[in-house]
Amino acid sequence: MESLLTQVQNTYRAVEALPAESHYFENLVWTEMLGGPYGGVYESPQQIRSQVFDRIAQDWQSFALIPESITEAGDSVIMVGSYRGTCRHTGKPLEARVVHIWSRESGGVRFEQFTDTHLFHNAME
Repeated sequence: MESLLTQVQNTYRAVEALPAESHYFENLVWTEMLGGPYGGVYESPQQIRSQVFDRIAQDWQSFALIPESITEAGDSVIMVGSYRGTCRHTGKPLEARVVHIWSRESGGVRFEQFTDTHLFHNAME
């Protein structure tokens, strides 16, 4: 079995071409920051794709996640980086810092996103 770090690194490589797939993980629980446009908890690959990645592809042109560091911390992996893009509906740019935490939990993996959701709303309104 691949390490969590290797799985996370492979996932970020896949994200470079939206819509991304989360096929690197079984039993993945995905949490987008509440208060953001995609906020919620998603527990199946179909939910993650339709509620996160498909919506990002619809709302943003040239959306990018730029990982700056990926660090292993015990049973977790932490990514620090930035989101960048231009909202299709408003033409406004987005640049927001982001932290992702990936953790092994009871036979699965939990993903949590931490970002300034206000910056997303500003770009989208």
